[in-house]
Amino acid sequence: MSDRLPRLRHLTELQDEAPGTRAAAARALRSAEPTGRLLRALRESLETTNDPAAIGEIAATIAWHRDRGATPTLVAVLRSAPPQAVPAIARALAELGTPAGLRALVEALEVPELMDGARVGLLRAGPAALPHLLRAIAAAPTLAAIEVVGAVGDASAVPALVDAGGRGAAPIRIAVVKALGAIGDGRAAGFVRRQLALPEPQLVDAAIEALGRLGRPVDAVALEALLEDAEARRERAVLAALLALDPERARDAIVARVTSSDPVVVRRATEVALATPQPELAAVYHGLLRNGVEAAAAASVLAELEDGAGLPALLAEVERLDEATPSAREALGRALAVLLRRWIDRIPSEAAEAGRRALEQVLGEGRDSTRGITLRALAGSDEAATAAREGLADPDPQRRIASAQALPWNPSPAAAAALEERLAGETDPLVLRALLFAAGDLGVAPAEATRLALLGRSELGAAAMAVLRGPQPDSIRRELRRTLRRGGGPERAAAALALAATDDGAAWRALVERLDRDSDPAVRRASGEALARLAVPGAREALGPRARIEADSVVRRALEAAVAGQRRPRVRGRGVLRFAIRAAGSPQGVGARIVLPTGEVRWVRTLPTGEAFVLGQPSGVADVQVELETDPATSAPSGQGIRFSH
Repeated sequence: MSDRLPRLRHLTELQDEAPGTRAAAARALRSAEPTGRLLRALRESLETTNDPAAIGEIAATIAWHRDRGATPTLVAVLRSAPPQAVPAIARALAELGTPAGLRALVEALEVPELMDGARVGLLRAGPAALPHLLRAIAAAPTLAAIEVVGAVGDASAVPALVDAGGRGAAPIRIAVVKALGAIGDGRAAGFVRRQLALPEPQLVDAAIEALGRLGRPVDAVALEALLEDAEARRERAVLAALLALDPERARDAIVARVTSSDPVVVRRATEVALATPQPELAAVYHGLLRNGVEAAAAASVLAELEDGAGLPALLAEVERLDEATPSAREALGRALAVLLRRWIDRIPSEAAEAGRRALEQVLGEGRDSTRGITLRALAGSDEAATAAREGLADPDPQRRIASAQALPWNPSPAAAAALEERLAGETDPLVLRALLFAAGDLGVAPAEATRLALLGRSELGAAAMAVLRGPQPDSIRRELRRTLRRGGGPERAAAALALAATDDGAAWRALVERLDRDSDPAVRRASGEALARLAVPGAREALGPRARIEADSVVRRALEAAVAGQRRPRVRGRGVLRFAIRAAGSPQGVGARIVLPTGEVRWVRTLPTGEAFVLGQPSGVADVQVELETDPATSAPSGQGIRFSH
């Protein structure tokens, strides 16, 4: 008999009133054969419970088994379900994708108690829901339906939205303009531009913002005309839109304002310029470098300008270094290092060398400090790489940590050899953490016995798994799976990614279990990412249903890649994640755990200035968690005194 046939006990438990029993039974029945008896039992259970958790799990199991015949039941329950259960029912209706289910979600948008959940479902359905949304808008435009259409972002909706905006009252026109801006299709530019001449202030505000997203340089003329009489709030929005459409035209307007004698006008223009980095504004950012209040922000923006366009301004500022404040000098050194790291392959070698010499000048006597080692390695000079290798043997543990963290930024056989040698003799657990993460980046693998011993040291956490690459012996694979089940949150996430790094395709069931049961989003994301990296053919049948019920969009995208058989490699970008943590009582820096969007966990020790850097990130990295650890080297308790900036 097939082990996928529904177990009688689970079918019986679908009618149990004990807390949690129905939910657990529904979850267990995802592995069963979707017989008629099972599907009927799920529908009956859904109709006879008010427990939000049970409703959510039953709805998810119905979607898992693709039971489109359950649509009427789901629709009926949607209208009377507790508010907490509505999103799960809406997701199930979206995954089943029947016309009746999608129509019910569109109708639910107009019911206040159901609106938020219905929106979740319609966005999950995406373009499949558009015909139903657009029919509803054509019959009677509503704010909620228009907003969802904009969030779906499909350009095919533009004609229908323009039509609705042309015949709607002011609130509808405002919603339409916002939706068109969200879609960003240039065909709507004419309609949006015409709204600038209308007397409704809120409509004009929405049109300004939308035009900045979908307009063309020719639309900048209409925006510039608004600057003459714009009030403070609107002036900021017009400048931002103008900058997006025609940076050269915007430059003159912003320069005129940042050089104004009115400090309020200067502040507004400065905020816009810093929020929208443009090479055309390099001279403005250079000027702000000399403003103590904005020096750090201006230096960061100059480091980000495409193709290293901010380097001349930074070099010019180094020439007047004697006039710089300590904070400006600190920001200048950081910006030079980050710029050289990000754009080293886009700037001439002579300019790069000038940048490194300027950095040495900024660092001065601090070139051999922990910050000096870090920034020089970030800038990529051969001399700095040598200093990082030598720093591994320094008596000061803080210098050893800084050197270990900097070593992988300039990889070489000499770096790998120095790291391997230091790994064998290091006793300080904090230094050992830094060494292990560096070893993982450089591909340095300790001996098997050493790897197993490291996994058994709880104080090393995720660092012990960073060195695991390629096939591993059974003892290590067993330890990783044990950690995946029982470790702390960061350790579970690290174990999931280590299973992928070690090509342990047989672990896919354990990873799917984490997706089903783990409450930590980072662990779920790491498990999804691991499954995508492994792309095990035998896992696809199980992952397809799991992707259908996944609420987290990041995890879902990873699962969809795994289902498609796309073996997704570890992605590295040119982005430099940088942040600062100030903690009272910690002059030597603090330990911090970094959880990246994929669930990857890193540990870093900040510099005495509070700075830390994580390289190789995609541009625009988001949803990064930074957690301050309780650290024996500092009196600062975990989670207190943190200032985070990226």
